[in-house]
Amino acid sequence: MDLVQHVYGTLAPLGYPATHHSRSGQFPCLSYHFFGERPSLHGDGKVKREECHCQIDIFTRDGMSYPIVRKVKKAMLDSGFLYVRTDDSYDSSPGLYHKVLVFYLEFETEDEISLRPSPYPAINANTGRYLINPKTGRLILLVREV
Repeated sequence: MDLVQHVYGTLAPLGYPATHHSRSGQFPCLSYHFFGERPSLHGDGKVKREECHCQIDIFTRDGMSYPIVRKVKKAMLDSGFLYVRTDDSYDSSPGLYHKVLVFYLEFETEDEISLRPSPYPAINANTGRYLINPKTGRLILLVREV
């Protein structure tokens, strides 16, 4: 799942500038990023499901974000996310009100990520296994069997 496109496709129809990891110069605007991405379900030695959190930042000059918050919550819930929390702040330097909305999503894994015996001798001695993404070849999670 392309999370960036999924969230952009969810927010764009709302009519406010929406960007990933940046803030547009027009206000009000929306910015979003992801955190806490990790496997959530394993089966047959593979990652079956993953989870992540998405933070959506709403920036306004006048502090009138409530109608935008309602629209964003509805759109994100309709696209499969669960609502987690909201925070508020005001940054006097640029004169911006900042509303933070956090959502959670669990989704099916597209890429097969399998558990394999570790090539690292110290880990093999303890019957260690690790999760590796076959596309990138990067180590994701180390699992030690007891």
